[in-house]
Amino acid sequence: MRKRKQAMVLVSLIAFMIVLIVAYLAMIRVAKSKEAEAITDDSIELFTLNTDTAKKLTVKNENGTFVFVKSDDVWTLESDQSITLNETVVSTMLSTLKTINASRSVRENVEDLSEYGVDKPKITISVELEDGVRAKIELGNEVPIQGGYYGMVDGENHVYVMNESYYTNFCFEQSELK
Repeated sequence: MRKRKQAMVLVSLIAFMIVLIVAYLAMIRVAKSKEAEAITDDSIELFTLNTDTAKKLTVKNENGTFVFVKSDDVWTLESDQSITLNETVVSTMLSTLKTINASRSVRENVEDLSEYGVDKPKITISVELEDGVRAKIELGNEVPIQGGYYGMVDGENHVYVMNESYYTNFCFEQSELK
């Protein structure tokens, strides 16, 4: 009888621990969700582009400079038009550029751009629309702890923290474009 009572107590303690663990994981998920909402709500909209009218997209990254041109609704690489591009790759890049947001402003009138790595950007993205509108984004060093990348837009002397997607969607090799 005594062993049975001990087994019941043990099972009860294990069940209680499982309930505590589940509650803890739920609290973490809710906290992360609220944090993500706060970041989204606090984002700074720098500009929007009608990328449906884009005619030229230039991406300079560690693997080279890639110039995409649109002719007759088909995107090609300017340097090698024989390459059949994966349309999903190009549409993902253009979709990323529809609304240019920063998660926060770091500093205006920056004297030493090397502090943020934007003096020698890791990635430079330029887009030109049919109506002559042009936009340029430069990404520098990765932001420690909080994530994202330091960036500047259109040559302004203002450094922002840009979302990581600007880096991940534009850091590719030519072989990934097919």
